[in-house]
Amino acid sequence: MQVDSFYSSIQANHEGFYPVGQLSDLPVFCRPVLKHANASLALWIDGWVVEATGDFAADTETGRRYAELAVAYARSKNSASFIELVLSDINIKHSSAKLRSAASNTGFSAVSPRSLIAGR
Repeated sequence: MQVDSFYSSIQANHEGFYPVGQLSDLPVFCRPVLKHANASLALWIDGWVVEATGDFAADTETGRRYAELAVAYARSKNSASFIELVLSDINIKHSSAKLRSAASNTGFSAVSPRSLIAGR
């Protein structure tokens, strides 16, 4: 798989923004961050938009399902760097205290994306 930035697989417009239409197939846990005053353009992708429910087992399972979705999406786009985008956003939110030590990110991290991408 390609190891370039995930964003290199998306065609930006002449100003460097990403047409939202190209991002319509993102997994449920991702969301384009829209350019102010223009809902058709994205500035970037928030790779981890997940709220904890408080049920540790259910949140862990959600994280595992999202990891499988992330791997399937990365495979479909031939972009292993999508996994990097998601893990980076989990780490940024966790380190900035925007994300408590939620079971969903624990569940996501429990699945080995590299081994799943490699088909092991």
